[in-house]
Amino acid sequence: MSTRSKRSARMARLASALLAGVFAVSPLVGCSCENTEETTTGGDPSENIGGIMTNFVTSSIDIDALLERPYEGEVPTAFSEIVFSTHSKGWGFDDNTLFVTGDASGHGLPVNISVGGRVIRPTSAIWRASHVASEYTYDSNSTVNAPAVGETVNLALYANVSASYLSSYDPNGLVHICDEVKSYANSPRNRWSNYGGGSASDSITFEFDYSCEVSSVKVYPYDDGGATRLPAKLSVEYFSDGKWQAVANAVGGDSPKANLTEITFDPVEASKVRVVFTAQSGKAVGATEIEIFGKAEGINADLSGITVNEKKFITVDNVVVCFVEVKNDGTTARKIDINSAPSVGEEEIEDAGFFLLSGGDKAVSKELAPGESFKFCTALSYSEEAGQNADKITAILGNANALADHVASFMQWFKDNVPYFDCDDPEILQTYYFRWLTYRNHIRRISDRWDGYIISEFLPNVRWAGRFNSISCAAGHHLYEGRWIRDTKYLDAYQEFWFTNYANPRLYSFSIADAYYARYLVTGDTEGLTQYLESLVKNYNAWMSPSNYSASIGLFKQIADRDGMEYGIGGDGYRPTINSYMYGDAVAISKIARLAGNEEIALDFEERAQTLRDTVHEKLWNEEEGFFETLNERGRSVGVREEIGYVPWYYNLPEDDEKYASAFAQLLDPEGFAAEFGPTTAEQRDKRFMRSTASLCTWDGPSWPFATSQTLVAAANLLNNYEQNSAFSKDDWFDLIKTYAHTHFKDGYSWIAESINPITGEWIADRDISIHYNHSSFNDIVITGLVGLRPDSEEGSLIVNPLVGEDDLSYFALENVSFRGRNITVVYDRDGSRYNAGAGLRVYLDGKLAAEADTLC
Repeated sequence: MSTRSKRSARMARLASALLAGVFAVSPLVGCSCENTEETTTGGDPSENIGGIMTNFVTSSIDIDALLERPYEGEVPTAFSEIVFSTHSKGWGFDDNTLFVTGDASGHGLPVNISVGGRVIRPTSAIWRASHVASEYTYDSNSTVNAPAVGETVNLALYANVSASYLSSYDPNGLVHICDEVKSYANSPRNRWSNYGGGSASDSITFEFDYSCEVSSVKVYPYDDGGATRLPAKLSVEYFSDGKWQAVANAVGGDSPKANLTEITFDPVEASKVRVVFTAQSGKAVGATEIEIFGKAEGINADLSGITVNEKKFITVDNVVVCFVEVKNDGTTARKIDINSAPSVGEEEIEDAGFFLLSGGDKAVSKELAPGESFKFCTALSYSEEAGQNADKITAILGNANALADHVASFMQWFKDNVPYFDCDDPEILQTYYFRWLTYRNHIRRISDRWDGYIISEFLPNVRWAGRFNSISCAAGHHLYEGRWIRDTKYLDAYQEFWFTNYANPRLYSFSIADAYYARYLVTGDTEGLTQYLESLVKNYNAWMSPSNYSASIGLFKQIADRDGMEYGIGGDGYRPTINSYMYGDAVAISKIARLAGNEEIALDFEERAQTLRDTVHEKLWNEEEGFFETLNERGRSVGVREEIGYVPWYYNLPEDDEKYASAFAQLLDPEGFAAEFGPTTAEQRDKRFMRSTASLCTWDGPSWPFATSQTLVAAANLLNNYEQNSAFSKDDWFDLIKTYAHTHFKDGYSWIAESINPITGEWIADRDISIHYNHSSFNDIVITGLVGLRPDSEEGSLIVNPLVGEDDLSYFALENVSFRGRNITVVYDRDGSRYNAGAGLRVYLDGKLAAEADTLC
């Protein structure tokens, strides 16, 4: 038996003994250390409270502070950040989404603050996962002071903005339309549009605090050359005598020009002005900026000494809360006006059961003497029963510690549910908690026709999704990642969902049986798994229809788009992805069948798996290029190495042969897949690398978190389960996860979107709908790869094999791991100084030291 096989066998025996309740100290990773047959006491530095380890990591990491993101200078009028946004019955998003932003993209709570008649905006802010804290600071020397009375200015900057229609593709359009940024690029999106549902004539309205003289308008149209084009006509109207009227002698709007159209007209006195877009037939319209020029009337330019602090958050029971404190440190009295209103109409508020309270009023007006301060609170609640709204809001308004209580509640979910992690690589550490935050935000509670939870991919609803915004493409990632959440109700329901009449598990490629079985290895819930055997078999057989399977070739085929990989170089055909998924499902179904006592199905799917495995080796392996590659529909190799060629190892499909393992050398080759923000989705030596401009979603080279996740799991399997491998080491693997963590940032702060430029690190597909994009995994890879806590068998054994070299990390810890009703902690401390529990690697079971090794060799 090889050294690696012996090591794995020892680790498996150790884990089995642990779960049997015999705490045997023995080598964890093949290192030399002294064995003790039974150790039930001693070596336990932990405080065990409710089965959760508390003194290694849990009490020392503040997720809220770790993810803090300051904004300085340009702060959006209404934040585009989504902070603890929740559906009315759980975490997630749908038409009843709550936002702290208050823009028209959802049910939010804007709080408008005016000083001396001028609407003011934040000058700085801190975003935290639990809340946003904004500050408005003005003094006599501020560059953002209001204009002098009578000065001609861009009045749009001081207006309240609304639109007749707001596209779900541009949900922050009312912020962007007057943010002084003129951008015609498709991404990042900085525009208003009516794409996806607007009418032939939509408008944007600007309402001022006072009647002003308006004399011209500049519109900066957006035209993508496709569905959104220059308007056929632009017109300006003003509100007077209770109705909208066209301005007189308008010039410039009948023939709009690209980039800038200026419309001049006879000056009008008005407090409301709107710009009307008349669309070309069958086209949408958009604009990146609108400027309304006129004379500022009644706006007090002196705001010296005024400081406003604002804190916004959304509670766990769906109340949007805003606390405002205004202080006048100036030498003269100042009039303060505060108004709160949701971004929905009064009728919708009443129908939906919304309540607004702010000391009993929706708006206040107060004169602050020098040195005086004023506190204001407003809240917006959504519940199915109106009485619940009143109770929840009253509790908030009467709680002097409402924010502190909310933050504690926010943190408690993580403490109760996810394994806490610590290490001395700051990017891996921060990304780990950032990814749990994004996952939590995607847990969507469903109560319409079906009662349960799903895990969403996009936070806002997207038109290509199925019922409840479900998408099967990344569901495997969701199940692998979420299997470590202690509360099983989320994924119990998610597994049930995929076999309801509301779901379509074959809308995209999805290795559903493998994902269900992988979760079972953690939970040990045999009944919860075997109940789906019949459905899993039917699902597999449905994939074998002529549209997805060729009996003559013996392989499954898929459209690249249905693999989630539009415009890839390899294109459609017999792809390594779908064939690996189906192999993984066949293997999983055979194991599930055996658990259910159905030997006939078990043997049938074992044979199917072996046949498919042999065919993949025979037909998808390109001997000349040393890689698993796509065959086109004519049965010819497409002749390009793509990252999907590593997917077979995700399911342990390839034979244990050096010639196959040599494919991993391409992960280290800068002409292959290696890049600073990689790996790339296609090899860089190919002349078609990164040349597609067809769509934001192009997989001819950009780094894609979905595929990076698969590659990291595949490489971990290579290192753990294969003997013949000289191409890729665990140091290489650690470098790859460091690179993956490094991609999870934008402007220095945690971020994930759809794809990233592997050379520059700039997010490419970075749309408003992509905020907190949940289309990959990270934390499961940290747990099973970096820490090396690997569920190994149906009997409940664990292998502990960290893919970390002695020089990679000086410490790491993983605690609060729920595994088949037990609590697991893994701690590594190179010199013993971090956790004060001794040097080396240690494993704890239910708070008791169970095994240790001196090094990570």
